[in-house]
Amino acid sequence: MKGSFHIPKRFYALILSLLLLLGAVQGISVLAEDKNSHLAATESHDPSIPASGGSVNVNETTYFSFIPGKTGLWTFQTSGKGDGDPYLWLYDANGYLIIENDDGAGDLDAFISIYLIEGTQYTVQAGFYGDGCGSYTLWVAEAPLTMLPGTGGSVIVYEQAYFSFIPDSTGIWTIDAVKYEYCDPLLWLYDAYGQLIAVNGYEAYGYFEPVSIRLDQGEQYIIRAGFNNAGFGSYTVQITGIPLAILPGTGGSAQVNRLTYYSITPDSTGIWTFRTSGNGYSDPYLSLYDAYGQYITGDDDGAGGLNALITAYMAEGEQYLILAGYYSADSGNYTLEAARMPISALPAVNGSVTVEGGSYFSFMPERTGLWSFQTFENGDSDPYLRLYDAYGQLIAEDDDGAEGLNAFISAYLAEGMQYVISAGFFGYGAGSYTLRATEETMPAIADSGGILYVDRQAYYSFTPGSSGLWAFTTSNNKNCDPYLCLYDGNGLLICEDDDGAGELNAFILWYLEEGAQYVVRAGFLGNDSGSYVLQVINEN
Repeated sequence: MKGSFHIPKRFYALILSLLLLLGAVQGISVLAEDKNSHLAATESHDPSIPASGGSVNVNETTYFSFIPGKTGLWTFQTSGKGDGDPYLWLYDANGYLIIENDDGAGDLDAFISIYLIEGTQYTVQAGFYGDGCGSYTLWVAEAPLTMLPGTGGSVIVYEQAYFSFIPDSTGIWTIDAVKYEYCDPLLWLYDAYGQLIAVNGYEAYGYFEPVSIRLDQGEQYIIRAGFNNAGFGSYTVQITGIPLAILPGTGGSAQVNRLTYYSITPDSTGIWTFRTSGNGYSDPYLSLYDAYGQYITGDDDGAGGLNALITAYMAEGEQYLILAGYYSADSGNYTLEAARMPISALPAVNGSVTVEGGSYFSFMPERTGLWSFQTFENGDSDPYLRLYDAYGQLIAEDDDGAEGLNAFISAYLAEGMQYVISAGFFGYGAGSYTLRATEETMPAIADSGGILYVDRQAYYSFTPGSSGLWAFTTSNNKNCDPYLCLYDGNGLLICEDDDGAGELNAFILWYLEEGAQYVVRAGFLGNDSGSYVLQVINEN
């Protein structure tokens, strides 16, 4: 399970919530996410706590090994402290601090509650605050998880709590905090193995930003309900299923009168549009996600008259989810229509087409090699190009890589494979221009290696003069982040690297065969630019 759904134009608040989560939180418990300290390798932790829990006596700082016999919620609490001030630390198997606590149980006693994984080794450091000393008993016990109904529902939270939720149906579920005053709720969602899926709780524009995500029927999820910055108070956690309607794989339409998710599994790979109409005075908003909740694209007014329009390259047999909603807190009725667009073909050899408005073109090269796609005669428009493989995966994109506002993409493409070019405009731009596909001559690196100067993304052919280990490394990068990719002669990616040489420089070391053709792509991470030196070295 990956990713989460967020209400359009409000999901930016999640970033702030994540930043708040990263800090150490005192006086409450967490799952194993924050690791801000490390257990020294020389520390001894021979004593162990039974897998079922139990109690141990502590009269000096002691390290205990603990391997839970069950996955679930566990508590660590001190008692009988006398005049001492107990302090507890919990570390993972690599010695990284997960959580610590001083007075969480009240009256100077320490308390930790945390979701732990069966069979995983943890280390408990039982000591004292500051330079304190004394003796006390450490109690370790499995704690019950509160079960929430599989149909959803609500529960009041007065202090940090953990809940188990097993949905009775696969679909979109929201986990919200309501009825809160004078407190700052924070919600975490984990899978059954303790992996964080989503977190939210930032109060934007006067309301709590909920977690909204696809959950699978019969799978267990853990909800941790707490507070920001060690806060306190009370609020209600509310879990609600959002309707998941089905759009035919051949396309179709639906009437929308409230926030709804639609599932569509295209019957063919190609360009699909999702358009709203008949909206009256409402302001529709559409968002498109993959089956795991990863955001693909969204739109507000792209169809004009407050109507939304999404265009996306989608793969046959893959499930996608469309969130049909409204801008801000708007409401109303409208029609959502899904349709597959025809794709024009670019010639398999050098050729050009005229682009008027956004268009998609299929391209199947006659020969494996370096191909470029460039715009010309754009007038005052600002062309934007994207290149996809046959499965809808983005290969490259560009805005102003050619002269003026023209776009330019170059890529190593395989003979007989289908590619798709999205020829559009930057932002909400419009106009017309010429798109030209050209087979390029690829510069060659000497068979003994050499040094090259790179000031824009480039492809190089390389045929080693001897079999063995060859290194490809960048240096002297001028305020840029080099990125290297190595392909075989058929255009299949062998390996890639970003910062393997340190200081943002890239490094690849690979065994290459004498006489075989390889291709090196020397570029930049993301949309970065600049210049650097590429060196190819025979390491034998």
